[in-house]
Parts: sequence; C-alpha cells; structure tokens
Amino acid sequence: VVRLGFDETRAEEAVGRLIRYTGWRLLTINGLATMLGFAIIFLTSSRIERPLQDLHDKAKNILDEADNSRILKRSNTPPTSRNFLTLLTKEFEGVEHLVKRLKRERSSLVVTLSHEFRSPMQAIQGYAEFLRKGGAGHITAETDRCLGIIQENAIRFEGFIDNVLDLVRVEGGRLPIQVSSMPVEPVVQRVVDLFREAAKKHKVRILKDINGVGTAMGDSSRSYQVLINLVSNALKFTPEGGVITIGALDKGESVEIFVRDTGPGIPEELRAKVFNEFFQVPGQEPLWGGKGIGLGLTLCKRLVEAQGGKIRIDGAEGGG
Repeated sequence: VVRLGFDETRAEEAVGRLIRYTGWRLLTINGLATMLGFAIIFLTSSRIERPLQDLHDKAKNILDEADNSRILKRSNTPPTSRNFLTLLTKEFEGVEHLVKRLKRERSSLVVTLSHEFRSPMQAIQGYAEFLRKGGAGHITAETDRCLGIIQENAIRFEGFIDNVLDLVRVEGGRLPIQVSSMPVEPVVQRVVDLFREAAKKHKVRILKDINGVGTAMGDSSRSYQVLINLVSNALKFTPEGGVITIGALDKGESVEIFVRDTGPGIPEELRAKVFNEFFQVPGQEPLWGGKGIGLGLTLCKRLVEAQGGKIRIDGAEGGG
C-alpha cells in the first residue's frame, strides 16, 4: 500500500507562484505581439496608402475630364487615411458607370454610321453593275476593269460594315444564336461552292474533307459566317498553286471544323493577338484583294464562343 499526502497550504502556494509566473509571461508576450502587430499594420498601411491615393486621384481626373458629375456625386474633400478608401470606391463606381455609358454610346455610334455608310455603298455597287452591263451605253474593256475595281471595293467595304454591326450585336447580346443539331457537310459545301470561282480565278484549289462527320451542336448560319471569314482570309494569303481545305474531325465529345491553307502561316507568339480587334500580323500583305481592318477574326472568335465553342490557330510559321 502506497499512501500519498499533500499539504494543502503548500500546494496552494506552489500553484499561486506558477499562475503568477505564467501570467506575467503571457502578458509580456501578448504585449510584445500587440506592439509588433501595430508596427506591421502601420508600416503596411503607410506603404499602400500612397498608391491608393494615386489611384483615387487618377480616377477622379478621368471622371472630371469626362464631365461625369451627372453620374455620381463626389466629395471635393481631400482624401485622408480615414476616408480615402471610401472615396476611392466611389470614384471607381463612377468609372464603371462611365465605361458602361461609353460602351452604349460607341454601340449607338457604330450602328448609326454603319447604316449611313450602307446606303451609298449599295448605290455605288448598283450603278457600277448598271454601267458594266451597258446601261449608259457601250464601255471599253479598260472602263469595265475600272468599274469592276470600284464594285469590288464597294462590296468589300460593305463586308466591313456587316462585320462591325455583327460584332456590336454579339457584344451587346443582341445577335440571335440558335444552337441545335447542325449537319456539318451542307454548311461546308455551301462555303466551298461560294469560293470555288474566286479560288479558280487565283489558281488556288479549294477542297472539302469531312471525314464522315455527321452533325454537331451549333448555329448553322453563324458557323457558315465564321467559315466565310476564315476562307476569305485564307484565300487572300494563299499563293498560286496553293490549296485551301475546309474539313471536319470527330473528336468524340466534340466536332472540330477547320480551315487549312498553304499560305505563310502566323508566328506562334502572335497567334493569341490575331483575335484582338484591329490587330493585323506585321509584314504580311494579302496577295489578292485589299487589306482588311482586323475585325474578321475577332468576329469569328465571338461567334464561335457564343455557340459554346472555341477557336484556335495551329501550324508552323511558313507552313500555312
């Protein structure tokens, strides 16, 4: 039998000493940690406050230059360490409203200008065709050639107008997209038929390679529009004796429709940029027809993505 006994008085004294010792250590550690925390907060806030104040000033200048006072009332009180975050938030709310307003105004301006340009372009095309058919009397071969150039450029300019309008409609969600089961072969065949004469004129072969693909989920009219833009680009840069192939591949869970050419190709580092608005590959001039304005591939990307698809560029530079 082992019996243990404790003296209550001595035990209380020992526990008291332990509590006092531990308590002072904890208070000391907490105090030091609090002081260190305040020091870190002060240093951090002092380092980020200046850049945030600069952002506030820039945002305020943007709104002042845009005369945006109708959109958001802002205080003229200089920002302080207590209120600059609140003011910065308000200024960027104003910038957001300004961007939305500018987008609406840009869309309205584009639509108005496009409609204003369309009528004279159609008139130019009509009168050029009328003159070429001898409507105003006999014309020489040289005159017919000049009228053909006028007509071709009027048609090309009208294509630019259509691309701009469609791009604005896609961005605004106003272009109807109807995704359903789409037979691939008829869409590809329509594009081949459309470009057959132009390809023949430039001594370029245009081929179809469907590989037994049946249907895909997509909008046939918008897919047709995308392929027209892609083949038009391919035709511009494919030299005589070259080949343009429009085809499709069954990828199991998806269908891949492609346009392949034997033109100069696009440098790998520029492939992501060619889908940006108004971007054109430097140093590449079209072999046939005039140079575009850099909206065709942008529109292709938006139309494909609106159907739930993706678009990319493959091939080696110089290899089509």
